Amino acid sequence: MSYIGDLDGNFVDHMRGQSQTINASLPPGDSFVFGDVTGSLLDWSIGGNDTISAFAMFGLIVYGDAGQSIEDHARGGDDTIIAGGRVFSVYGDSYSMLGHARGGDDTVSASAGTSSGTVYGDAYSMTGHARGGNDVLSGSGTYMTIFGDAYSFGERAKGGNDSIVISVALIGAASGDATEMSGASKGGNDTLVSQSGSGATVYLSGDASVMSGRARGGNDVLVSGAGTEHMWGDAQQVSGKAKGGHDTFVFGGEFGNDLVGDFRPREGDRLKIDVANPHVHGTEVTWQTVGSDTVITVAGNTSHGTITLVGYTGPLDHGLLLV
Repeated sequence: MSYIGDLDGNFVDHMRGQSQTINASLPPGDSFVFGDVTGSLLDWSIGGNDTISAFAMFGLIVYGDAGQSIEDHARGGDDTIIAGGRVFSVYGDSYSMLGHARGGDDTVSASAGTSSGTVYGDAYSMTGHARGGNDVLSGSGTYMTIFGDAYSFGERAKGGNDSIVISVALIGAASGDATEMSGASKGGNDTLVSQSGSGATVYLSGDASVMSGRARGGNDVLVSGAGTEHMWGDAQQVSGKAKGGHDTFVFGGEFGNDLVGDFRPREGDRLKIDVANPHVHGTEVTWQTVGSDTVITVAGNTSHGTITLVGYTGPLDHGLLLV
C-alpha cells in the first residue's frame, strides 16, 4: 500500500510540490509513503515542504520527496517526518541524488520500539555535485542506524551540517555523513549525540566508517551518553589522500567506559570533559599509558567514567583537554 503526496511519476522542468500534511497508518509489509513523487525530481523541480506522520507494524519505507532520485538541479523540500514501527527505513529526500541535486533541510524523528530502524538524512547514495541538507535527525529503538546524509558519497558530493541524536537499548550506530566517502567528497560539520542508557553500545563516526581517495572530513562534535560509546571523529578507516577534520569529543555525567579511535591533536582534535574544578590538575582528571593506548580516568562531582584513546600515547595537557 502506498501514500503519494503529489504524483505517481516524475517532476520535470520547474514543477513544484505542494506543501501538505500526510498522516498514514499502513498495514505490515511493503508500505510506502512518497512526500511528492514515486519517481524522480528532474531539471529544476522542487519538492514541497511536507509534514509526514507514518506508522506500520513492519516494513515501512518513507521518502520525503522522491522514491527514485533527485537529479540535475532539482531540490528536495524541507520536510518534517515522524515515523514508527518495526524494521523501517526513512529517506529525508530520495533514494539517490546526483548531478547538482540538493537535499532539503529535513527534520526526522523515528521510533523503532523494541525493533530496528534506519534513517538517511538525504538519500542512500550521493554522487556528482550532490549536496545534502542541514538535517535534524533523531532515532530510538532497541537497534537504530542513522546517516546524516547518505550511505555512500562519491565524486564531489558534499554533506550538510547535520544534528543527530541516537538513543538505543542495545546497539546503535550514527555517522555524520555516510558509511563510505570516496572521490573528492566532503563531509559536513556535524553534531552527534548519544542519549543511550548504560546497557547500550553505540558507534559514532563524525564523517563515515571508511574514507578514501581525496575525501575530506568535517569539523564534528561527538557527545557521549551513558552507554559504551566507540567514537571516531572522522572514520574507522582512512586511506589514500583522505583527510579528517578538527573534531571535539565531549564527555559529562555518568558516561561509562568509552573509546576514541582516532584522536589526532595535530589535526585539531580536542577532548571536552565536564568537571567541577577545571583549574586543579590531577584531581578529577588523570591519565596513564596502557600498552599502545592512553586511558583517561574522570572521577569528580559532575562526571565519572574512563576514556581510552586507542593507539595514542602522545602528550596530553589542558590545551587538548578542554575541561
